Amino acid sequence: MSTLLGPSDTAALLEKFDLVGRTPAHERANGAAHAGIIATIECFQALEGDAHIGVTIGKHVATRALPLSNFEAETIAQECIAEHLLPNEPALRNMVEHIFSHCSQLVTENAPV
Repeated sequence: MSTLLGPSDTAALLEKFDLVGRTPAHERANGAAHAGIIATIECFQALEGDAHIGVTIGKHVATRALPLSNFEAETIAQECIAEHLLPNEPALRNMVEHIFSHCSQLVTENAPV
């Protein structure tokens, strides 16, 4: 039995947890030269067996145990802001906190993920 999700299952989960990505209709903010900040969000089993989330922006990695509380999602965003990897804009901060929280929820509520 495979534990991998098929493309339609993956799309359905991303939609359910409000994590659908950028579409061609999305515009760059304030005429920015780049489409956005590249980040990698990875959920993994740590050596001690606990599930973790790792957020990588540039060379900086912020790691927390899963499931994330809202406070923990905020601390990841604040850590990235403190490292000057994200601008300190309330709308952007709220968006990335939302993404971190929903990624955590998606992984903790769906064992195959």
